[in-house]
Amino acid sequence: MKRYKKAKGLGVVSVAEGALLGKIEDLQFDLETGAVYGFRIKGPGVFAKTGGVAAAGVHGLGRDVLLVHREADVEWAGERRNPEDGRAWASRYLKSRVLTRRGVNLGSVEDFLLGGEPLVVKALLVDGQRMVALDQSVALGRDAVVLDDASVLQALPEEGAEGWWDRVKDAFSSDKAEEEKPK
Repeated sequence: MKRYKKAKGLGVVSVAEGALLGKIEDLQFDLETGAVYGFRIKGPGVFAKTGGVAAAGVHGLGRDVLLVHREADVEWAGERRNPEDGRAWASRYLKSRVLTRRGVNLGSVEDFLLGGEPLVVKALLVDGQRMVALDQSVALGRDAVVLDDASVLQALPEEGAEGWWDRVKDAFSSDKAEEEKPK
């Protein structure tokens, strides 16, 4: 699964032209299903314009870039961020309070977990240690995220050595352990 905070700031590249179009600023998703509608991007440069690309124009979200099919798939529209019923920008929910229906404070939203094909917001990361799947037991309100019960929070699964740096560190530490073994 990918994290929203790691995706934010990734470069946006068109497959057809091979051009760097900008960087990911935000993503818009459906409040009920978690389906990603698209991404808001900021063009390159100091006085960059902002725009967006619909999910249909996205070729894929990789570790290092967001690939779009063509440069024409990006709609450069300035700062247009019109709210629509049932849709939300991910950045709007970061640091939102997470409460139970009885008003017990469980923490705050720290990140979003993304996955699936097509891309979907699968879960909310609460205080970096727990997650809650976006399903019927979660209500995303304007001012808070409300859970039916605290029991829907789950411990975050352990992540393995996914990245290249983790693999290098693991290889280095195992080589060093071999060297230090008494002969």
